[in-house]
Amino acid sequence: MLGGRLRDRLLDMDVTPDQDDARWLVIGAPMEGSGAGRGEVDAPKVLREYGLVTHLGAVDFGDLPVRLTDSERDPETGVIAYQQLIAGTEVIADAVAAALHANWRPLVLGGCCSVLPGALSGLRRFAGPPRLVFVDGHLDLFSPQTTSTGELAGMALSAVTGYAPELHAVATRQPLVEAGDVLAIGDADLVRRRELGGVEAATALPDARVVDAAAVRSAGAVTITRRIEALLAADEMPTWLHLDVDVLDGSVMPAVSFPVSGGLTWDELGAVLAAVAGAGELLGVSLAGLNVHRDPGYQASQRLVGLLADVLT
Repeated sequence: MLGGRLRDRLLDMDVTPDQDDARWLVIGAPMEGSGAGRGEVDAPKVLREYGLVTHLGAVDFGDLPVRLTDSERDPETGVIAYQQLIAGTEVIADAVAAALHANWRPLVLGGCCSVLPGALSGLRRFAGPPRLVFVDGHLDLFSPQTTSTGELAGMALSAVTGYAPELHAVATRQPLVEAGDVLAIGDADLVRRRELGGVEAATALPDARVVDAAAVRSAGAVTITRRIEALLAADEMPTWLHLDVDVLDGSVMPAVSFPVSGGLTWDELGAVLAAVAGAGELLGVSLAGLNVHRDPGYQASQRLVGLLADVLT
């Protein structure tokens, strides 16, 4: 029902994209997995205020009603705000699918990584099995048994690949993406993950392709760009890019809730994103992890707007 209403609203908008050149549609999804209203909920508003929509030549769809207000962990799954997450995932999926059906390219502004299942679900409804380029400082492969926070954001990749089957309700189906169709770039969380008992990608998702932050740095911008382009050109699939800004090193990106040490520089991230954005089958993007309450003067937010404008146009 909601999907139909969203599709009607999109079709009734004053601006419609050209059939041969789909435009970006900015969709706010201020879903933040702690349920406590951390600064990620205000990220869509701040990015708009600093001109993201204008710089992209995009159209703003506004915010979806997906805020999480329940900070309690579900007694069965141990996930915070689990029932609200299930409902919010469906809303995001409806919006993404409706946007794609109307020939828009959705740019989903989170929020945290809990927006990913909804985004992939919407893409899958429209285009079938997708490929996921997952650019994140963490692998997000915790499970309800190993999570210390209870936030879905730390289990996002587990949820969408089916590694945590108990999260099937929030993922709408499992897997939303096959492990072999995942390209994970930028992980810099190995030490903390081992201390917390988290699993490695080689164990959980042996078919996934993982290029950690150290590999990006050692390869250099030109080589890593060519490597990413080659990986994405190997098979043509509808592709979704998920960017958690905590992939940037904590010294250059303070505006995150879970900073990493040894993450990417701005230039390295720009090279990675430019390579991904050049893929002909990139149908949509989700952005997560920007905690604007930790961004004095919004300097990091402004730089992020400039980066996105550079790579997505």
